[in-house]
Amino acid sequence: ERLPHAVDVRTAQEIIGKTPRLLRSDRHDASFYQTMWTSLIEFGYWQGEIWNRRKNTEVYPESLSIIAIRDEQGETINYLGVFADLTEKKLADAHVHRLAYYDTLTELPNRLLLEERLKQALTAAQYNNWLVAVLYLDLDRFKAINDTLGHPFGDKLLHAMAGRLAVHVRDSDTLARFSGDEFAMVLSNIGNLHNSTLVAQKILDTLAEPFYLEGQEVFITPSIGIALYPIDADNKDDLIQHADTAMSHAKAQGGNNFCSY
Repeated sequence: ERLPHAVDVRTAQEIIGKTPRLLRSDRHDASFYQTMWTSLIEFGYWQGEIWNRRKNTEVYPESLSIIAIRDEQGETINYLGVFADLTEKKLADAHVHRLAYYDTLTELPNRLLLEERLKQALTAAQYNNWLVAVLYLDLDRFKAINDTLGHPFGDKLLHAMAGRLAVHVRDSDTLARFSGDEFAMVLSNIGNLHNSTLVAQKILDTLAEPFYLEGQEVFITPSIGIALYPIDADNKDDLIQHADTAMSHAKAQGGNNFCSY
């Protein structure tokens, strides 16, 4: 099935006498084109990916190869360009990336993406002497909701809860669904332990409000564990494990609270 993007068809009258500037997308800077022309002048060849513009002004990606056509004296008389439209490939790649790094139910990052972002946050923290917090969340008595109201209802509750939490996450932070009813947050450059507990309390307050789904009023509470870099651990695996351990302590105390490692 072909994607419904416009086909780039120009008449001869529209292109004869025009330069390739007609196709420019304005997504590349001068150095990009300078590198292209340097390669064409020195080697008579350039190949790469480029963004160009269709007749309808839509910008699209293409794989382009340009060859210099030379006469018997070695002078360049023409350039031949051959391209392949990469629009469908880029969309397919983006879809595969989303399947690999995002949870399909909640549309949040999954564990794999959270671990990658945590690794990046720790690198930045080490360089800048920052604190990073990992919060591990487990929903209290979620199994009872699934058992009494059904798994489809439980899925809707997870989706609604994720949306409610996401609005409180900074651009520099990451909220992810690990699995089932377990979630995690990475808080970059948190400043101090107190700030991480403020976030945990905000989560408790946010989830204290009831959810209204399918005509029913439902309450859900979390148990939250907090671990800090570099106080509690200096690597991503131990940070996640320690936050999970702290969450278990919070749950053992009755849930609907938080505990720092």
